[in-house]
Amino acid sequence: MPGIAAGTRASAIAGNVDLAPTIADLGGAVLTDNPDGRSLVPLLKEPATAPSNWRQAYLLEHWVEVDTAQPPGGGAQLEPDEPDQTDSQEASNSSAPPTSIRHAAAGGANIPEFQGLRTATYTYVEYATGERELYDLTKDPYQLDNMAASASPALVTTLHQRLDSLRSCAGDTCRANESAPLSLPG
Repeated sequence: MPGIAAGTRASAIAGNVDLAPTIADLGGAVLTDNPDGRSLVPLLKEPATAPSNWRQAYLLEHWVEVDTAQPPGGGAQLEPDEPDQTDSQEASNSSAPPTSIRHAAAGGANIPEFQGLRTATYTYVEYATGERELYDLTKDPYQLDNMAASASPALVTTLHQRLDSLRSCAGDTCRANESAPLSLPG
């Protein structure tokens, strides 16, 4: 973008949901729907300071893909099924709402479903298995030391509550929940 020095960095939290609003903003287009993301253009213009209403937390999600049954021999598939992928009757019959976390199907993905959030200083994740991960990014930027079991219960509760506020939000509600001040106990 003209006027931005090479190597300029911004420390504000951004994610892939911000790409479409950013591209639309740069192209002068107006999005007709209400996307969860926001334009990164203000960060490009003033990388040293994020707008006061910029996000304090970003939702992280991983869902296990549920395949529908295919006819024997692949039918109309362009490629055959991967040998390590199996169809799960349990997963395809699940009536769990999309905001709940389901267990990974046996023989399916190696990573169980999870939802979590990223803040300026922490990554917090809740897995379908009941496991939790918490990393202090200021002391452990490579996320090697899971401190969920030893962390302050107040910190875990605060992060869990913010995650709950982001699980089922959409559009303006997401932007408000992401941008709400986040006071994290030590």
